[in-house]
Amino acid sequence: MRIKSLAKEYKEVIFYNHHVNGIKNNSLDVKENDVFVAIKGYSDDGHKYIKEAINKGAKTIIYEDDVIKISGINYILVDDCKKYLGVIANRFFKEVTKKIYMIGITGTNGKTTISTLISSFLDYSGISNILIGTNGIKFNDCNYTTNNTTPDILLCLNAIYEAYKKGAKYCIMEVSSHAIKELRVYGFNYKMGIFSNITHDHLDYHKSMTDYMYIKAHFLSHVKDVVILNKDISEYSFFSKLIETKIISYSINNNSDFKASNIIKSFENGTTFKVLTKEYKKTIHTPLIGKFNVYNILAAMTAITYLKFNIDDFSRFLKFYVKISGRMEMLKMNNRCFIIDYAHTPDGVLNVCLNIREYTNNKLKIVIGCGGNRDKEKRPLIGEIVTKYADYVIFTNDNPRNENEEEIIRDILSGVSTNNYDVILNRQKAIYQIIKDSEPNDCIAILGKGNETYQIINGIKYPFNDIECIKKIMKRVFL
Repeated sequence: MRIKSLAKEYKEVIFYNHHVNGIKNNSLDVKENDVFVAIKGYSDDGHKYIKEAINKGAKTIIYEDDVIKISGINYILVDDCKKYLGVIANRFFKEVTKKIYMIGITGTNGKTTISTLISSFLDYSGISNILIGTNGIKFNDCNYTTNNTTPDILLCLNAIYEAYKKGAKYCIMEVSSHAIKELRVYGFNYKMGIFSNITHDHLDYHKSMTDYMYIKAHFLSHVKDVVILNKDISEYSFFSKLIETKIISYSINNNSDFKASNIIKSFENGTTFKVLTKEYKKTIHTPLIGKFNVYNILAAMTAITYLKFNIDDFSRFLKFYVKISGRMEMLKMNNRCFIIDYAHTPDGVLNVCLNIREYTNNKLKIVIGCGGNRDKEKRPLIGEIVTKYADYVIFTNDNPRNENEEEIIRDILSGVSTNNYDVILNRQKAIYQIIKDSEPNDCIAILGKGNETYQIINGIKYPFNDIECIKKIMKRVFL
C-alpha cells in the first residue's frame, strides 16, 4: 500500500508517495519506509522521538504538535494522533474487523472468564478463533503474553489479521475501559458486545464512576448487532437506554431472556443450576464454583445461543472440558484447598470471600495486596473486606510497580479495624508463611494476580506465578 492510499485525506500534503512497510507508534520498532505516529501518552510524548524514527527509516510522520521538519520526509498534521492511528491502522490491515466476527467483552469483573468460555467452546466445536485478553493472545496452539488486558491497537490488528488469514472465523476480545478511552479499539467493527458488571475500579484513571460508566456505554453503543447485558446490575436501566441495538438480558434475580435458578454449589462437585428461557429449561453442571461464575456462564451461554450453536453441546462442554486459568482455580494438596483468583477490586474480592466461605470446613486464610500506581481508593475497602471475612490475612506485594511498597500497605491497613493479619512484603515469603501455619481442611486463597507470570517491583518485571509458587512451597513444607 502507498502512503497516498493509506492517508488519502491528506494526499495533497504528501510529496513522496512511498510504499508503506508498516505503521509504528514506538520509535524503537521503526523500519525502512514505515509511518511513525507521534502519540502523546501519559508518561511520554512520541513527538520527542520523531528524529529517531526518521533516522531508523520512517518516511512519513503523523503529528499534532509543532515539529522541526527535515527535507525528504512527509509530515501530516492531524488533530488527534490516537484517533488517526486508528483510521490508518484499520486501513493498513484491510479492515479485518469487518471480515471476522468480533465479540467484545467489557465490565469490571468477569471479562476473562466469559471470553475464555466462548473461545474454548469454539475450540471444542472445531471453530477457529483468536482470543485477546488478560491472559494474552491465543490462536490455535500459539499463546503469547501482552502488557495490557486490551493491547495496543497495532498489536491487536496485526494479530487479528494474521489469524484471519489462517482461517479464524471469530475474534473474542476483552475490552477494558482504558482501551476504550485511549482509542485502542477505535474503528473496530464489533458485532456482539457483552457487559458483565460495573463496580469500583480504575478511579485513579477515570476520576469518577460517572466517567467510568459513560466510557463503557460509549463502547456498547457502537456495537453493531447485539449487546448481552446483565439485568441484575443496578445500572441496567442506564445502559439499556443508551444502547440502540438489540439487547439480550441474563440474570439470577430478575426476569430476563436467560435466567438461572436452583443454584447448588460445592467444592467437591462444582456448581449445578437451571437455565430458563422462552424456548427451553436446561440443567447445567460445571466444575466452576461461585455464584459469579453462574453469571459468567449465563453471559457466555447467551452469546453461544445467539450464534446458533447447540445448547446441549455447550452444556456438555461446561461439564467436562472447561478450565479458566487463574480464575477461582482450585488446587488440593495435603488436605489443604488453595484458591487462586485474579480478584483485585472490592466487589471481586467480596464475591470470592463470600463464595469460599460457603465451602470452607475449617479456616479461611488469604494472601492479598494491591497494585501500585493504580486506584488508591479501593485499597482500604479491600483491607476491610478480607479481614472481615477471613480468619487470617497476610498483606503482601501485588505488582507495586514504581510506588513505595510500605505506602501501599498503609493505604490498605487504613480500612482495617481488626488484628487478624500480618504484613510480609515479599509475596513468596507471604505464601510460604501462610502454608507453613496452615492446618488440615484450611482453605487458602491467594488473590490479586491469578495466572500472571510476573511481579513488577521498582518498574522491573520479575518472573513469578502464584500457582507455581504454591506447588514448590508445598513440596518443601511437606517433604
